[in-house]
Amino acid sequence: MEDMGCFLDKTDCVLTEYEDKLMRQLIQNINVVNAREIEVVFKPGITVEASLHKEDEMGEACV
Repeated sequence: MEDMGCFLDKTDCVLTEYEDKLMRQLIQNINVVNAREIEVVFKPGITVEASLHKEDEMGEACV
């Protein structure tokens, strides 16, 4: 966890586009739980779950 904190302290916090190098330093892996959920595992072992959904033409989430 300290390594991630040190790295983020040295990194410009304004990200305007995807940076592959940064992602490779922070993320250990991404697991597909099922058709609607993924799990992002960061290098210090922190896990974040995210629900995937699709928006319809009106911008409302469809599940």
